[in-house]
Amino acid sequence: MKKDNKAFTLTEIIIVISILTILFSLVLSLGIPFLVKKSRDTQRYSDLYKISLWIESLINNDPSFNEFLFTSSNTVYISLADSSSTCGSYSSLPSLPSGLSYKCTSSPSRIDGSGWIPFPFVSSSLADISKLFIDPINKPPYYYSFILNDDGYELTAKAESFDGEIVVPVLKSKITPFNRGGTWMKKIFCNYYSNSFSSVNQTFDGDYLISGYTTCYGEDRDVIFIRTDIDKNKFIKYINSIGDDYLYDIKQTSDGGYVTVGLNHGYEAYGDAFIFKLNSAGSSVFSKVIGTLNYEDAFSSVEELSDGSYILSGYSKGLAPYIGNFEGMVAKISSTGSLLWAKKVSGLNEERINNIIQTVDGGYLLSGITNSYGAGSYDGLILKLDQSANLRWAKTFGGTSTDYFYLTKELSDGNYLAVGYTNSLGAGEEDFLVVKFDAFGNLIWSRIIGGSSQDVAKSFFETSDGGYVILGYTKSFKGSSDSDGFIVKLSKDGDFKWAKTIDLASQYEVLNSGEQTSDGGYLIVGETVLGGGGRTEGLVLKLDSRGNLNECSQSKEVFPQVNTSSLAVSNVNLTFSPISLYSNSLSVVVQDVSLPIGKICPEK
Repeated sequence: MKKDNKAFTLTEIIIVISILTILFSLVLSLGIPFLVKKSRDTQRYSDLYKISLWIESLINNDPSFNEFLFTSSNTVYISLADSSSTCGSYSSLPSLPSGLSYKCTSSPSRIDGSGWIPFPFVSSSLADISKLFIDPINKPPYYYSFILNDDGYELTAKAESFDGEIVVPVLKSKITPFNRGGTWMKKIFCNYYSNSFSSVNQTFDGDYLISGYTTCYGEDRDVIFIRTDIDKNKFIKYINSIGDDYLYDIKQTSDGGYVTVGLNHGYEAYGDAFIFKLNSAGSSVFSKVIGTLNYEDAFSSVEELSDGSYILSGYSKGLAPYIGNFEGMVAKISSTGSLLWAKKVSGLNEERINNIIQTVDGGYLLSGITNSYGAGSYDGLILKLDQSANLRWAKTFGGTSTDYFYLTKELSDGNYLAVGYTNSLGAGEEDFLVVKFDAFGNLIWSRIIGGSSQDVAKSFFETSDGGYVILGYTKSFKGSSDSDGFIVKLSKDGDFKWAKTIDLASQYEVLNSGEQTSDGGYLIVGETVLGGGGRTEGLVLKLDSRGNLNECSQSKEVFPQVNTSSLAVSNVNLTFSPISLYSNSLSVVVQDVSLPIGKICPEK
């Protein structure tokens, strides 16, 4: 019987081997690297989880750990291999934006030979954690990292086996890493007389300038300002002129001095706008009253320009041609105090300009109120001027009733935020009004925040996480008609984070201004009045980044209603025209003084 020849030829064997080789190569190229990446991601998660346990252990067992590590919110902490007490060389680390630098910690913070290196990324191109190199394998330029925010903190790492990040939440419900730095509340007073603080501004070298008025040195109201480094006052000065002075704004100038503006009742019966310029030692450089005869004039805001001159905003009731209502006012003053020009903002009825800022394009943005145009009795008003102070556009923001802007600022993202109050929409008589808009006045979002009674926002400041702290007062969260200080925290996108009231069981508390401090907390100023119509006392608070007064009963968390309804935005045609004002010198005396400081919290 003949057998069939089933043997493969050499050519067939070579073809089969080639096919198998290709298939094996595909498996290796596709499967093995993925498995390797998956394995490394598993290791990453394991490492991050171990770090979370280490953090938990330190929090529970080392009282100094929180002070050491959680120094401020929005700080990125990076871990890298380290064999020296000085964290080794920084040459392998990613370069940082101008003004930022790496800082080493001490050995107790190491994890298995790794040292923690924190650096801040606020106001830099490193806008969020995803733009950092983060990989727990510790192969440059990748590093462990975690970020603090308003909700707690997370450990994060870039993933290899999928597009995204590995995230390990770390005890968000248990840890409060934001209660860092001292918190306290003080009052500044004098027996039988009054003090009030309207603003706080940070100086060029990190101090804080607190300003307001006092009647402690006579029957008239005088301007008072305090320079402090939080722990200790550097000086307290008051400016004494003829008659009452109502201070509305103060700024440090490029020469280290100070410029203040407001309303003076000494030179003219109904009051004139004033501008006082002081040098860095607090001595008077010039002092002027500017206005119209027999009518009230006031400067509400001042900005120094690059040439040393000043742009000011305000209002007047006596501008020609006389219409019988307040009109907005803008003026430019030279570096030596000479009035260069003045213009008025005028409509059919009343306008007031509450603040002015110079914008990045060299122009100006003004905010205030109008009842000449808009959807209700009064609407918030925003005007844009070009570099030559020509009006480019004007818009109203409002509803069917009253809407009011106290303060507008330019934000780090190039947009603008305005705050005030509204009773067109909301839960009560008046509610906090917060409006974000772009450089052309287009509405981005608005928030109306409050309770069943009166809630008024006086000012705000931007925080290092890109969010906003809104300050003012509320009558909605207590059983009496007295007001409490009111603090609301929003995210960059307007999401509600938390709200606190400050209640001294007195007739009222009002929070007028604030700044974020270097430890992530807040310095806030305002006033309080004792029950029965007693004297007004200046109020200064140092809070942590969650708005807490640690170990103090005067701070309480509340939960206001948050309305996201948008107000109507309308283009309006206002008149912006030159006016004539008189300008006269006003004699002032600047004196160093001391005032009693009472510690409210913690208790003595």
